[in-house]
Amino acid sequence: MSVIISPPKVYEVNGVVAPLQTIQIIAAGATNNQTVIAAVTGSHIRVMGWRCQANGAAISSINFKDGSGGTIKSIFNAPPNTNGDVDFLPVIDAGYFDCSLSTGLFVDIGTATGALITVFYIVYTP
Repeated sequence: MSVIISPPKVYEVNGVVAPLQTIQIIAAGATNNQTVIAAVTGSHIRVMGWRCQANGAAISSINFKDGSGGTIKSIFNAPPNTNGDVDFLPVIDAGYFDCSLSTGLFVDIGTATGALITVFYIVYTP
């Protein structure tokens, strides 16, 4: 599921326009190597921001990874529960991290509770 960004936001990377995109997933609890964004051949994925809400009890951690079983790119403490608490990193121009060339973004959820995750990202060619 995507979130509509209005007006559209675009970035320029290496002289090429890269529109801000979104994806929303419901990540299963206590599960590793869940695909968030599929790899794009010959391109990098740059995470520009995100939001997360737990689907039940507290989540110990959310680990974004560079590919299935890959390097952990970022570790976040998730919101404690679903009573309206949302963990949010605002979209910033520099982004937070990049995936390796031709590698997708994956997530590990640390406890049995799942999470609703929205990722704001760009895809660019080096």
